[in-house]
Amino acid sequence: MTSFVVLHNDAAPLRFSERTEFVRDHFSIVALAFPFFWLLWHRLWFAAIIFICVLSALTFIAGDHRYFLALGSLNFLAGLFVALEGSAWRIASFKHHGYRQVAVVDAENRE
Repeated sequence: MTSFVVLHNDAAPLRFSERTEFVRDHFSIVALAFPFFWLLWHRLWFAAIIFICVLSALTFIAGDHRYFLALGSLNFLAGLFVALEGSAWRIASFKHHGYRQVAVVDAENRE
């Protein structure tokens, strides 16, 4: 079973057919494999900028050949962090845009 966080926005314009969002609260394999693109896909712009800054700093630090192997593991850890916390960031983003959490549902899928 997967947990879905249900968010609703009463103040959304009527032109939007969906005022309710379902955010799946789970570990994302796609976010682990492609964290930057996952952040962009879910419109988490600030997190994507921070992620690029962190990876740039890690690359700069690993400019010396002695730290090259550590760079791969640090990149993996950064992707793991996005995969674990990405859904919480999505929920926080919706709350920032006026949505409120109305329920948490355990279900097999969204339907």
